[in-house]
Amino acid sequence: MDSWALGLIIFSSGCLIGLIIKRLYIHPVDRENEKGVNECLDKQARKRNGTIEAFTRWPVLTVPHKNVNIEVSVKENSDDSTQEYTYATFRTEVFNDQKFGIYYWKEFFLRPAFVVGSRLGILDEKLGETYIVSGNDAAFVKAVLTPEILDKLIEFEGAWLRVQFGNPHNSSILSRERGWLTVFAWGISTVDQPYDRVIEMAILFHDRLEALAR
Repeated sequence: MDSWALGLIIFSSGCLIGLIIKRLYIHPVDRENEKGVNECLDKQARKRNGTIEAFTRWPVLTVPHKNVNIEVSVKENSDDSTQEYTYATFRTEVFNDQKFGIYYWKEFFLRPAFVVGSRLGILDEKLGETYIVSGNDAAFVKAVLTPEILDKLIEFEGAWLRVQFGNPHNSSILSRERGWLTVFAWGISTVDQPYDRVIEMAILFHDRLEALAR
């Protein structure tokens, strides 16, 4: 057997052993997370007449609402757990020239690079104690943030919510695609409440954007 073939066998054996060790000793926690996420999405699907697709490791729940489909899932980051989140997102055909972001203040100080556009002045006294708002049009953002939306943002403070309108949540900063609204909750959730909250907030924002477009 020549040295190249021997080296290939050794490399392949090492990879196989590594995968076995990872599966046995590292993945049990991951498998518990997967199970919890799957159970939460399944409950939401039954509650909201949704459908689940499982083409990737983390399933995606599609929730129909009026003229859009809201996609719900989680985002994993194996290098930095602080950048993992549970989210609900949808695309709208209106206000594609607009962008804004609403950030829970603790997350803003951890990750200020997330800010979309210029930081806006305090649009609401209660909101200003909990969230930082940025965008390219203060009047538009103020029109979007109805009292109901403001109240819900404050009520859901414990989820460390973040709302972004503009690019898709998983796109590069150079992407020109617009019209996506995404509501994030901190971390990969294995309990029901954060899923309820991101979906409820996504529905509120959709309905408000639709009302403003009339």
